[in-house]
Amino acid sequence: CYELPRIVKAVLSRIASAPASMFPAPASDEPSMPAINQDAEAQLDDEQLGRCAWRCLETLVRRSHGQHSRAIVAEIFKYLDSVQQWQPVDLCVHVVTSVIGQLQSQDQNMVIVETLALLADGTLSSHASVDDSKDHAADKAKSASSTKIASRRACIIRILENLFCQPYILVGISVMEALGVLVTFLLQFVQDEPLLKPDHLLFASTLAATSATAELEDTASVAQSKTLDQAGPVSDHYHLLAAIGGLAKHQYYSDQLADMAGYLVSQLRLDTPASENSEQGCERQLWLLQALSMVLNNSHEGKLGLRQTSTLPLEVFASLFTLITHERPDLSAQAADCIIDILRHNHRGSTESTWVSAQRLGLDVPLCQKLGGSLSRSHRRELPHRSAGYAAAAAILCELLSPPCTASVQHALAL
Repeated sequence: CYELPRIVKAVLSRIASAPASMFPAPASDEPSMPAINQDAEAQLDDEQLGRCAWRCLETLVRRSHGQHSRAIVAEIFKYLDSVQQWQPVDLCVHVVTSVIGQLQSQDQNMVIVETLALLADGTLSSHASVDDSKDHAADKAKSASSTKIASRRACIIRILENLFCQPYILVGISVMEALGVLVTFLLQFVQDEPLLKPDHLLFASTLAATSATAELEDTASVAQSKTLDQAGPVSDHYHLLAAIGGLAKHQYYSDQLADMAGYLVSQLRLDTPASENSEQGCERQLWLLQALSMVLNNSHEGKLGLRQTSTLPLEVFASLFTLITHERPDLSAQAADCIIDILRHNHRGSTESTWVSAQRLGLDVPLCQKLGGSLSRSHRRELPHRSAGYAAAAAILCELLSPPCTASVQHALAL
């Protein structure tokens, strides 16, 4: 459709000029136009025109499919990038999330691909089909603005957070490809902005919101967004962590959690001791451990009640035990929390004790050996670091022996 760019631009321009507070909820059925006063002398106000524009956009997307859907989404992203300059953030996020809610299920993954492409390198994979080379070159030149780059980054991260935390399954999504893009961007974040340190209060707030039950999730998400948006630049990091956690909300294949956890653990680079002791290396590991915790806490049950039943084998998380004796207490504690989360995941849904579950999985002896090695390494450290290692190992042992019984305690101590 040769008129498509003009139609999309006109509709989005009207939406952008509507009152900022007017973000209608996406229509679940065929959207109907708001009632309009038919009096010829009556003047439509910006709010009425804005509501009509929203419904026009939803109808346009809902009735498209295949290549038409791709063309519409590309035009929407082009408008947000070249005209709106990704401002304001709330408007841009709401436009994209409203669009994906109207797409056919088989076309929703296309929005994920386009958004991930924007996050990775700031370009659209489908721009070539709707832009001429001069427009594309002009858009690339404009992207040099640091303000625009920051706004685009904030928008794309929040769009992905909204998409991955939705209650519906995203048909055709490549979980590991999406995880790879998000983690790569997170690590680039950490490298480019080393002064932005992990904030444990913001992490706790984000974790509580993303892993909330279905009944409380919407309220918790709103409260979390308000908390994060008051936190300054570091808020982008935690919106990104929320997006990573959202990927784990639904199980798309049987070994998904093991693959996600294994990938995050591998990115810790625990086999390179030189990076472990550097300040930047420690911050990298702490961010990755927080991402792993987000994945583990979101994997138990999404809104649709899709349980992740696979257990995590020891080889996936065994290397985390080396961090229990780390000289930084926050890193040691976060590693212990991740191990405890894994033990709880493997025990979830079972009526037997955690220790019996570990025995059944053949993890009792290896776990106690790992804990023994951690305690031995802690004992060789100076007192402050020794105490942190003891505390981390004790927390894991308490979880392993929960609920306590004489036989399991005696067996664990013997091991």
